[in-house]
Amino acid sequence: MLFAHFSLVIIASIFGFALAGPINLVERSSGLSCKPVNENTNELGYGNFFDGANITLGKKYDEHGQWQVTQLEDGAEFLSVNIRYCSSAYLNISDAGYSHNYGYVNFGKVFLAEDDRKCLQRHETLPSSEPNRHTHITIEDCSNVDDSSQLKQFWYFDTIRSAFNPLMKTSNKNTPYQPMPVFLSDSTPPAVLTSRTRSGQENSLFFPQ
Repeated sequence: MLFAHFSLVIIASIFGFALAGPINLVERSSGLSCKPVNENTNELGYGNFFDGANITLGKKYDEHGQWQVTQLEDGAEFLSVNIRYCSSAYLNISDAGYSHNYGYVNFGKVFLAEDDRKCLQRHETLPSSEPNRHTHITIEDCSNVDDSSQLKQFWYFDTIRSAFNPLMKTSNKNTPYQPMPVFLSDSTPPAVLTSRTRSGQENSLFFPQ
């Protein structure tokens, strides 16, 4: 499976997106809606921006009962998801996406295919006051309330490159949201983590082209 590479620096620099427009299609709550399924896959990948995906992802409960996104090995199960582009009035994000010199960007959620009440998300908020903290990418109940909880659940999709990353809010009015790097833990199987600051980690999740 080949995937085009991309740079986090480039992504962050072109992250000025269209403001939220009219909410329509699949209504989830006031101000929050998602379009029909855009991608369905059980072949989510993990890799760096330069070489593309080289690891297949799965799902597994840890010893504390947390349902984590992990490498597909050591007892992990296949992970099948539905990708849907979404709008949030609270986040001021539109499902329409926008184009730029390096491709096309969308925003949305990654739902568990067998249960669309659950989605892939950051387990913790990771406030800017604690930039060095990290958290797992987990499978949890997907909130229908259009509030700050949506920031943990929305993803940045570079649709030309079939890659996506979690979002974080910034203080820059021109680029209010930026993609967060992802990386693997030292656990067995390795679990997907994310952090506001992870020097040298230019990785992403990928869906098949």
